[in-house]
Amino acid sequence: LASLKWDQWKRHTPLLYDMLINNNLTHPSPCVHWGHRISEDANMSTQRIYYSERGASPNAIVVANVKLPKERSTAPTQIDKFDEHHTSSQINVQFKIRTPE
Repeated sequence: LASLKWDQWKRHTPLLYDMLINNNLTHPSPCVHWGHRISEDANMSTQRIYYSERGASPNAIVVANVKLPKERSTAPTQIDKFDEHHTSSQINVQFKIRTPE
């Protein structure tokens, strides 16, 4: 049943979202924080994002930049190429801050 729901959601992704960015982690991140906007042009803006990475060795806070398309500027064919096994090219990790175990 869960597999059927996942397949159904994935098939309808282009109809549900203007944009979908994925980043594969060992475990789900318990916290994500959007930072300031770094740059902007006609079709895209770049924004800072912070999230925790746990389960990896060592645990860390990840500081990354995310390229976000402006409203209604993403081609449906790009959304249709969603693959949960690959990290999105829109996420660029800048650095990681190690945290105590």
